[in-house]
Amino acid sequence: MKKIHCTMNYKLFKKNTLNRTITATAIFNLVLSIKERNLLSTKPILVNDQFEVVDGHTRLMAAERLQVPIYYIVEPNITLDCMMLANSAQTRWGVRDTIRYYASQKKQDYIFLKSFMDETGLMARPAASILVGSSSGVESTAMRKGEWEHGITADDYAKFLKQYLDLRNILDSRADACIKRVIKNQSFCSCLGRLFRNSSYSHERLCSQLRNWWTRLRPQVSQDDYRQMLQNLYNYKQKDRLTIK
Repeated sequence: MKKIHCTMNYKLFKKNTLNRTITATAIFNLVLSIKERNLLSTKPILVNDQFEVVDGHTRLMAAERLQVPIYYIVEPNITLDCMMLANSAQTRWGVRDTIRYYASQKKQDYIFLKSFMDETGLMARPAASILVGSSSGVESTAMRKGEWEHGITADDYAKFLKQYLDLRNILDSRADACIKRVIKNQSFCSCLGRLFRNSSYSHERLCSQLRNWWTRLRPQVSQDDYRQMLQNLYNYKQKDRLTIK
């Protein structure tokens, strides 16, 4: 059985930046629980030989806030992969946490996705939908296992990013909040991803159409409704028509 240590030297520990996002609400709720009954001694935090916290960030932060002892176990051979498993066993990691983790492990598809999210401010599902041209797959087992792929090159990534930002900037200077939400919608983003991949797509044309006819954008019910709306906007008053498949 591993030896359990105890300390109030909170600076002894290194908070791992790859850990899932810790909310103020989670810390607050744990602080209240500890005040009512302190059971920290029954669930020590887990650290590696560098004193990086693998499991127990929230407990450590709550203990520091209350200035009560924190209990810990040193496991020299534990890896960062164990951090993901430990957290998943308690509260399932969100998609964003999974993406951050695998991006840190130098998986290129996840690096592109995380960067796209950071650059655009999009949530994981809409961002992934643009990169893959589909709204499916973000919640897949492959995503959680680090096997998710979007199949685009660095040049494609740069092109899709610029195209999306161009469209968003046009709406930012014109549209109301309701219409601005459309371009962040997962189904709409999926349709954009498919349009961007169309060999007949003209980005200049869509930008022009959006500047002139942005009021034609409206929240829709289904992905097919979004596809039809985007297709109609692209083709409005144009002789050569394009079909989004």
